[in-house]
Amino acid sequence: MSPKQFIQAYSVCTTVFSSVDLATLNGDSPRWAAADDASAKWLADKKHILARPLALETLDPNVEHYAGMVVPDGDGFYFEPRNLKIRSFLEYFVKFRKPVCLIGAGAAALFSTEPDPGEQWLLRKYSLTAPSNLSAVRHNKYLTHRSIEDFIVDMYGRYSTGKNESVHIVVDDNLVTAQSKACTLIAIQTFILLCNR
Repeated sequence: MSPKQFIQAYSVCTTVFSSVDLATLNGDSPRWAAADDASAKWLADKKHILARPLALETLDPNVEHYAGMVVPDGDGFYFEPRNLKIRSFLEYFVKFRKPVCLIGAGAAALFSTEPDPGEQWLLRKYSLTAPSNLSAVRHNKYLTHRSIEDFIVDMYGRYSTGKNESVHIVVDDNLVTAQSKACTLIAIQTFILLCNR
């Protein structure tokens, strides 16, 4: 996960919300990409918060207590294709129109919403963006990672893309999706606006 983009998202959210729960798939500490000096210092200062995130399975089952949900750019969901907790959260947030923000590779959380045979996709006909296949090829991830772009199209979502690594977000009702980590700040700001409407 990119420290700089995580710091942007976390800082904005903790400024606006009285509490922010951090969770990872198994409660494991996040795996950070290389950090610049300022990001490394921030991570060291917040080590007590970041060292022990919640496991998704232990999050409050009363999801109505949450104002929204943010999944930052990170590869974790590429390798956890059907997480039932993420699926239940996304179903609840979509049903009750609570804001959801999926940034870059964090949109791989959508794989958890794959419908059972004979059912329609939860986000059918929603307009969405995520890392493009071209971006995956350029970053040598196309052969090792499932394509979010293809998944959205196959599930009858409306996929759009901007220029590679450009600032491109899509807002459809309560759902904010960002094409890449370069869009983190504007995606989080849009998410906050939706939370305050």
